[in-house]
Amino acid sequence: MKEFVDLAKSKPGNLNYASGSQGSVPHLLGELIQSKAGINIRGIAYKSGGAEIPDVIGGHVNATFSYFVTIGPHIASGKLRALVVADAKRLAVAPDLVTMAEAGLSGVEASGWAAICAPADVPQPVINLLHRELLKAVNDRVIRDQMISTGANPGGERPDEFAAFIRAEMTKWGKVIKDANISIQ
Repeated sequence: MKEFVDLAKSKPGNLNYASGSQGSVPHLLGELIQSKAGINIRGIAYKSGGAEIPDVIGGHVNATFSYFVTIGPHIASGKLRALVVADAKRLAVAPDLVTMAEAGLSGVEASGWAAICAPADVPQPVINLLHRELLKAVNDRVIRDQMISTGANPGGERPDEFAAFIRAEMTKWGKVIKDANISIQ
């Protein structure tokens, strides 16, 4: 990652990165990396996640910031080289892949996540029951192993913890969007 940042600094505006769609987490991650690393690389938004992979493999695009589930098979085949993972901790499926912080870019974290939400007026006992049942599923050995094999870090946070996470994500990405002057097109 240090070599990539150094190269980008030596050639401002000449390197590029691909992401699946404008405003996606990979696109916003590219903007966050630029801000934190003090580099200028051009973002190329594709219509969907994964659509950029042939161009990255073919050398038409310098880099991509994508989900491990999308790029993992290409890393395993040797067609792509992973530099870092943009998570707070290393991925169980790729333990040798360092985090952004370990590579010298602290404060650069991004993860795709999924949530099950319910209307605000659902009674707390029902929310608690749903959470218990979801924990059973997430902790099922087969489901958990499948999630980990794709690069996921199975969650299971309490509803209040996850609500706080969502609020923090909205604040973080809202700042990135504002600072990068990203708008809906």
